[in-house]
Amino acid sequence: SKLSTKLSEGAQKVSEVKPSQQNIEMFAEPTNVSHSTVSKVPNYGHALAPFVMSTGLFMGALLFGLCFPARRNLHKYNENIWKVFLKEFCLYAAISLSMVLVQSFVLISTGLKVENLFAVLFVSFVFSLFSVGLCQCLTLIFGRIGLLAGLIVLVMQIGGSGGMFPMPVINGFFNAINPLLPMTYAINGLRNAITGGLGDAFMYSNISVLVCVGFILY
Repeated sequence: SKLSTKLSEGAQKVSEVKPSQQNIEMFAEPTNVSHSTVSKVPNYGHALAPFVMSTGLFMGALLFGLCFPARRNLHKYNENIWKVFLKEFCLYAAISLSMVLVQSFVLISTGLKVENLFAVLFVSFVFSLFSVGLCQCLTLIFGRIGLLAGLIVLVMQIGGSGGMFPMPVINGFFNAINPLLPMTYAINGLRNAITGGLGDAFMYSNISVLVCVGFILY
């Protein structure tokens, strides 16, 4: 009886309300929702692209080191060392650029959307040149065993570079070696180049690390 009485009183009070159009709109849509994106990542493939690209380039550097190890030219070091270095560096740069262009063409032609194509090519080239230099340095010092060391580096980078899974969900060992892995900086740079949102300063700071360490290697 009480419920019925109160409902009747409530219905009468509601009927006495004369809402304006603004009241009606307020009740229909009490809040306004605005959505903005810092970076565009349409699917998991775009999120995984930096990791795939970095892994592919490092594997290409390993294959190049297998076919053209640095020790093949040890006899030339009796000649002008700068001439030998320049010739070798030009070869490494040409191979790196070729791998970058082929890989980028394949990925973009199959649907990868990039925010800044020039940045993608630039970051990829720097990392590729770094990877070739690292693999050649290992073969120069250790011979064929150096390629095994390069393969170990690749495996460690797959787990510890943060490209496949976020670092907070990965164990402590990989978190400890994450700053020491070159692929970490390549993935960070490619993420901004492909999807944007992290800022050019962040991208170039990661490229700077690769350039500095690569200079030491060469």
